[in-house]
Amino acid sequence: MGNPFLVFCFCLLLFSCAGVPDSAERLSEVKDRNPVLLGEITIETNDSFFSAGKNEAVQVSVYWYPGDNAAALEIPFQYIKFLQYWDKSAREVFFEAFKSFKKDLEELNFNLSGAKARRAYGSIRGLTEWRSLPVTGAFKAFPYYEFGYHKAGDAVFFTIIQTDAEEVTFSSMDLESPRIAALFTPAQAESLAEIFGN
Repeated sequence: MGNPFLVFCFCLLLFSCAGVPDSAERLSEVKDRNPVLLGEITIETNDSFFSAGKNEAVQVSVYWYPGDNAAALEIPFQYIKFLQYWDKSAREVFFEAFKSFKKDLEELNFNLSGAKARRAYGSIRGLTEWRSLPVTGAFKAFPYYEFGYHKAGDAVFFTIIQTDAEEVTFSSMDLESPRIAALFTPAQAESLAEIFGN
């Protein structure tokens, strides 16, 4: 039988790692329902695999929820508007990801492809809400927001991918949030960083 002290330390380490809260645990719901519009950005959306010819230009509204210290991106996708909530921790991960992207842009260091490129700058779990109809209640899921880049010809986009995740409010309906890729030009990503920074 192993050393009891070592076993205890190993279990304590596992418990500590498992107990680190992610963004979804910090922001499980938004209570403030009186958001302030901070600005709007025109970006492109696609499925998470960047299918050729499927990019769609959309206008994204950025809101601030003072009571929750959270921002939200309202992204139109497949005729539905999705609200991605960003608490302080998620915004900090965004800033670090965009900082890494700008460094790679200066050095033209874009050698990854596929899933590695889509997650080049990390990820964090977030909170997303949407309504299929105005009269229905809000659906809710905790997808990951993955930060990376996508090359299209001579252009390079900073990307935020919302992964699919199980809907948790109406579990009997067996729904999932869709995978959404948001593509930002460097200037558009800079605009979002300025809005988040304010």
